[in-house]
This record gives sequence, C-alpha cells and structure tokens, in this order.
Amino acid sequence: MELTTFAIENMTVKKDLMKNPLYQLAFSVEEVNSRVLAGVPFREAYKQVGQEIEKGNFEVPAAIHHTHEGSLGNLCNQEIDHKMQRIMEQFAFDKMQTAIQNLLT
Repeated sequence: MELTTFAIENMTVKKDLMKNPLYQLAFSVEEVNSRVLAGVPFREAYKQVGQEIEKGNFEVPAAIHHTHEGSLGNLCNQEIDHKMQRIMEQFAFDKMQTAIQNLLT
C-alpha cells in the first residue's frame, strides 16, 4: 500500500473544529463577502473587517451563508471535475501504454 492511499484511508474529520476560537478569523472572508453583497464597496468592507480584527471586536456571524466559489456551500466540484477531465484528455495515455508494452516485449 502506498503512503498516499494509507493516509487518505486513515483520515478522520474533526467535527465542530471551526467552532474553536483559534479559527475565528477564517470567517472574516465570509463577513467581507456579506458586506459587499449588502452594498458596501469591497475595499471598505475589507478595511472595516480588518479594523474589527485589529481591535479584537470581530465576531463570527451567527448565520453563515456560503456563496462565493470554493466556499463550503459552493465547492464547485462539478466545475473542477469537468476541468480535470478536459486536462486529462490532453494526455496520450494510450500511446504511453503502447510504448511500455513495446519496451517489455
């Protein structure tokens, strides 16, 4: 068994990890995004949240609505898979297999 397979098969998810105060600032992106969606210009929203963090006043929003690409509620897995398939199609795996077989015979 290769190391990668072993590592992935033995991974466990720590539930409620993001409730740990150590990860509180990870939600700052969501807060900036929320303010932008409410009409605050991005630079101003970014500055506001940054100042709240500096002063120790930043609080994790009570309800988080993940909307931006790559966030928990919008992982874009189908788009990623589609892009990966397009890239994989560019490789000539059949030629490689033929070349390997020719070397071995």
